[in-house]
Parts: sequence; C-alpha cells; structure tokens
Amino acid sequence: MTLHHGVARLCHDNGSTMTSAKCSWPCRGSVRVWLAAVFVCWLLPDRALAGLNSWTSNGPPGGGIGRLAIDPSHPQTLYATALGGVFKTTDGGLHWERSGSGLPANAGIASLAVDALVSDVLYAGTNQGGIFQSIDAGRTWEKVFEVESTFGQQIVINQIVIDPTDDRNVYAGTNRGVFRSRDRGSSWQITGLTTGVQCLAIDPSDPMVLYAGGSLGLAAALFRTEDSGISWLSWQVGGEIPHTGNSVFAVAVNPRNHGVLASTRTGILGAQPPSGRLASCLVFDPLDPNVVYACGSSEPFFDEGLGALKSVDGGLTWRSVGPGDHTWVTSVVVDPKHSGTIYAAVAGPAPPPGEGVFRSLDGGTRWEPVMNGLSAHFVWTVETPRSRPGEVYAGLGSSSPAWKSSDEGLSWTVASTGITSDRIGDFAIDPVTPRIVYAAGQEVWKSEDAGATWRKATLPLAIRYTLAIDPLHPYAVYAARSLLGPTTPGFSFDGGVYRSVDSGETWTFSEAGLENTAVFDLVVHPNGTLFAATGAGVYQSGDGGVSWFASTLTGQISSIQIDPLDLSTLHAGSFDGRVFKSIDRGFTWTAASTGPPGGSVLCVLVDPVRPRTVYAGTSDAGVFRSTDAGTSWFPLNTGLHVLRVNALAISAAGSVLHAATGGGGVFEFEFLPDRSFSRVPTRRPPSRTLPPRF
Repeated sequence: MTLHHGVARLCHDNGSTMTSAKCSWPCRGSVRVWLAAVFVCWLLPDRALAGLNSWTSNGPPGGGIGRLAIDPSHPQTLYATALGGVFKTTDGGLHWERSGSGLPANAGIASLAVDALVSDVLYAGTNQGGIFQSIDAGRTWEKVFEVESTFGQQIVINQIVIDPTDDRNVYAGTNRGVFRSRDRGSSWQITGLTTGVQCLAIDPSDPMVLYAGGSLGLAAALFRTEDSGISWLSWQVGGEIPHTGNSVFAVAVNPRNHGVLASTRTGILGAQPPSGRLASCLVFDPLDPNVVYACGSSEPFFDEGLGALKSVDGGLTWRSVGPGDHTWVTSVVVDPKHSGTIYAAVAGPAPPPGEGVFRSLDGGTRWEPVMNGLSAHFVWTVETPRSRPGEVYAGLGSSSPAWKSSDEGLSWTVASTGITSDRIGDFAIDPVTPRIVYAAGQEVWKSEDAGATWRKATLPLAIRYTLAIDPLHPYAVYAARSLLGPTTPGFSFDGGVYRSVDSGETWTFSEAGLENTAVFDLVVHPNGTLFAATGAGVYQSGDGGVSWFASTLTGQISSIQIDPLDLSTLHAGSFDGRVFKSIDRGFTWTAASTGPPGGSVLCVLVDPVRPRTVYAGTSDAGVFRSTDAGTSWFPLNTGLHVLRVNALAISAAGSVLHAATGGGGVFEFEFLPDRSFSRVPTRRPPSRTLPPRF
C-alpha cells in the first residue's frame, strides 16, 4: 500500500474525508492520530492517487494534444482534446483533470467550441462524424448529431463555430460540407455548401457572414456566405485566388475591420509567408487585432514545424515565437481579457521542450509548460523490475521516449539521456542487477545506471526490436528484429534474432526458421527455451535462437507469457482477438471458449502472486481479467478513459497493475488488499548451461 493510501485509510477509519492527496478535516477519533495524519497530509504532494480498485492516470505529463478552447467568460478555464477525451483546467493550466464521460473512448476529438454566452455549454466534433454537447462545463457529454458516411468515407467534424450574438446558431464544418443547427444543437441541417470543409470562421461583427475553407478536387477553395449558410460563393483574399495548394487549412476574420486571413500549403494568403508551407490555425488577439497568432505547421511528417507564429501588423509579416525550435503546434488560443497571455498545444514527437500545453504571459517571448495532471501520451510499453519496488519504465513515441517512475507511477521523470530515437517500444530489465536496463525501438539501447544514461548497442537499424533476457543467465540478451511494425501484422518479412552472451556488448544473428516472419514478442523460459510470438504463430527455439520451429499455434500472435507460478503453462494473445493457452510448455494450444470482446488482444500478462489470474489488453475494449486461467474474461475498466492498451505490467508484490495506453499515458490500478490467495512458489528447472553461441 502506498503512503497516500495508508493516510486515506487512516482518515477514513477516523471519520475524515480526503480529496486528491490532501485531507479535509476535522477527523473524529484520537487527537494524536489526527495530528499525525495532518502532518503527513501536509507533506504529501498534490497529485492524484493510484486508483484503489479503479484506474488512475498520473503521467507521464504532456502528450499529443489536438485542440485547445478557452472560456471567454472565465479565461482561466481551458479545455484540451486528446484521443478519446477532453481535459479541463480552471486555473490557467496549472492543474488539469480528465473529463469526457459520454464521449466515445477511442474516437479522436477533432474540434471543440465553447459557447461565449453560456460557457457551461460546449460542443465537440469527432473524427467519426459525431457531434457531442455538454451542458455542464465538460463533465458529461451527449451525442446530438452524427453525419452519415457514404461509400465508406470517414466523416470528420473539422471545426465548430457558434454565433457570438445568438447561440442558437451553431455551425459544423466537415468533409461532407457545412451543417447548421438553429436550436443549440438539437437538430441539424446541411447548408448550401456540400464540398469538403477543412476550416470554418464566423465574422464576429456580422455573424450572418461565414467563411469556409477546403478543397475542390486538388485545388484549394475558399467560400463565403452572407445569409448564415443558405448560399455560398467562391471568395478571394487580397485579390488572390487560393488555388495554389490542395486545401485551405485555416481561416480567420479580423474582429475590427472584417479582414480575412487564409492559409494554404504555400503559406498565409495576403502575407509575406514565413519559411514553411502552411498554418493550421489563425487566431486574432481580440484586444489588439493587429496581433495575430498561427500554428506553424500541420504536417509533421513533411515539415519540421515552426512553433507558434506571430504577426504584429495584421498578418502581413510573421515570425516564430516558440515554444521551442521546430515544434509542431496544433492549436493556439488567446486570453480575451489579458492581451499577451496565450496557450499553445504541441503535438509530437517534438524536440524539447516536448509535447503538451505551454503558456506565455508575454506574447510568446517566454514559455512555461502547464501540464500538471495532463497526460495524453501514446505509450507503447511499460515494464517493472522484480527487485526494485515502485520502479516503472514507460516507452513513448516522443522526443523523450523513455520515462521512469520510482513511486508506482505517481510521478514521472524523463529517462532518455543518450537515446536519439523518438520511440521506445520495449524494455528488458536484468533480474539480478536491475540497474541494467535495455530499451528497444528501431535500435537497441543499454543503461547501466537504472535509466539515467543510455548508450546504443551495435545492432543495425530495423523497423522494430523486441527484447528478452534469460532469467537464470541474465548476461544472455535477445533482440528479435522485425522489418514491420505491429499495426499491419498481415504483411511481414525478414525476421530473425540477435543474441548477446556478454550483456549486450557483442551480438550474433540467426534467422533460421524465422524468415519472412515479424516477431512481436519474445520470452525465455527458465529451462532455456525461447518462445516468439510472430505474424505466423508461436515459434520455439531450444538452442538459444540458432534455429526455430513452428508450434501448433498459427495465426497472427501479438504476445506470449509464461505463468511464473506454473512454468508448464503459457498464454498467448492474437491480433484476431483470441487468447490461447498451453499446459505442456508450448507444444499444444487451446483457445479460450470466450475471449475479451472487441478488437485485437495486444498484450497478455500473468499475475505473479494470484494463481490462475491473467490480464489482457485490447486495441479498443480496455483491460480484461480472467481468474480461472484464461477460461472466462471480465472487463477491468473502471476509470480507464482510453481503451487502447498496448502493454501491461504489474509490481512484484502484485499490488499495482500498470497499463500503457494509446493516448492517455500510463494508468495505474491498485488492488484492495486480497488475502484470499496464497503465494505459490515458482517451480524452477534445474540449473543448466548455455547452448553454443551461433
């Protein structure tokens, strides 16, 4: 039990209440107990607890934030969108909490708008065609409209705008055209514009005038309506016809003089474009419309990113103002009551200062991260050492791809010094000397100081490496190479395994039996047998990886685990959503009669202290638990707001379960004390010698 939870239970037993990590007093009962608990509570940091029999996410902080929205009536209140949810702050970004009950778990939120007249009313548009409304400042959401797809086209609600003088009028720009509601979202109709719309803007001084930017075929197009969307005409900006790129990505209207700015791939129309190709957002400062901010790039795979751009002459000239060099800024909002206070969302992977939300109080000269409680990272893997209680490693797709916690995930620090990759997808920790840690992405890295510094192994570049350590001879390290990532497992080629018998200093390679097979997971049995989960099934090697042969389990296998309480039992998860079990060390396999419902099984984990307990993480249905060795499964999702679970890890004592999620950081689940089970000693095989080096 953590100190936080010990104090929480102490408070509960003595009649107190507790919020976050602080106590609310007075407590009934012993004054001495009360004073001791007050002292402890005063020392505790103000961060969220790991959930007792529920999930809580505490980090790592930051992540891929898509859109920001600010409450014009209460500018300290902001909202940030992430995969499958919305975060909210009421103190200018100093503390965030996840909201979003009622939003689809895995649907990306593509747009967000706050009603300027009734700020408790918000609208969110998804990348699956749904429009959701909240009337309680983001605590709960309800779907109010869904654009029907045609011919399999994915519908994206790219932008939502609200009439600032009559909030009954709400507009949604989509890739099917512009829709309008005249009754605060209760009903919706298509307007006269049915071409694809990337961006939408309303003239604040004449709300019957709107602009819509998008494309016609491969040509950029900008449209204008003067009758609230009944009819639309093609429009020009500054005498220029915006047909030089393939879309108009952003449009904004000057609140003082009706001037229009629009952005295409060649730059901002009517301006002297900065180096770079486009701006994905344009925002006028409402107190000084000569000041305009823009998102420097919306194409992270093609542009380095220009950070936030700023113009002080109404959009004629621009300069980059940060938050850092070459950052990909996805959204900028301006405090309507304090000119110069701006917020920027940075997506990743991004160079330092990294991804998340940043604030400037001086118009972009200096920036500070504001991310306490904000965790929206796509985490690929999570791992815990057996002999160092509280330690957790998380691998991200980020400019800082390795993070570490020393308190079961309550707080995190960057542990990436020396790693030049922007993604870590696997860790392996030496079971005897846990300060030795290996990390893998497209390359393999080694740390000899518990993640403080790293150096690269002498292995060639690959699409993906998967790691394993021999539990009885930890100087034997294996790195399975794949030239294909796990997102498209049906097409794989050129696998193989590297082995080191000197703790990663030198490596030898063999692919005999694994040709044309991608390896997604790798484990070593204490008897020396290697098992590989591949795109063609489970493979085994009895000679240290020199040669491999296929087992009876075929198909696209995502993960494999050995039961530490019964070494004859193995469990495997598949991309087709099934879970398999072997009770004879992998020679024969049977499928569970009922598996976790929904999507792919991305990972399986066997509980090290609870016999017959197995966990499975899925691509779109969260975490499932089986207490009968994989025969039946039940959801374990209370508090889990992001339901893509890429990896699972559990503390050595079995008290905290960690989940690496796709867009919500690392979630922790702390079990209530369970005395119904007894520890079963692991049956270890006799000592053995390593097979010959290949």
